[in-house]
Amino acid sequence: MLDTNNDGRYERGADAVLAFDLNHDNKIDNLEVARSNQILNGASNPTLPNGKPNPYYTQAKELGLTGGPLTAEQLSNAGARVVTDTGIGGNSQWSTASVYNFPVGNGQRGSLNSINPNGGFATPQKVW
Repeated sequence: MLDTNNDGRYERGADAVLAFDLNHDNKIDNLEVARSNQILNGASNPTLPNGKPNPYYTQAKELGLTGGPLTAEQLSNAGARVVTDTGIGGNSQWSTASVYNFPVGNGQRGSLNSINPNGGFATPQKVW
């Protein structure tokens, strides 16, 4: 999750998440948001708690997203998008932006330098 309004919590419609267009249809849907979260969470965990291989680590590795902090360049090369749920009620509609240029509220834009996939919230590194 990206705490784009920097208030320390996730607010639907105000804050964003990172997601990948996994089926390459140029749209982000709820399933891709959920799977993207699992892939990012698995990026530094090659094995599951039971000792079996972590399939999400394998997917992260295929995307070039394993190891420590992930740079904006790595995320961009893997097709990451900054997405915000702009839907009303239970209807999610994801607006998408680049990891280098996304809305952070109050008419400002932000970009990422890097994220720690196991670090919970990330905040924009540069705002203008």
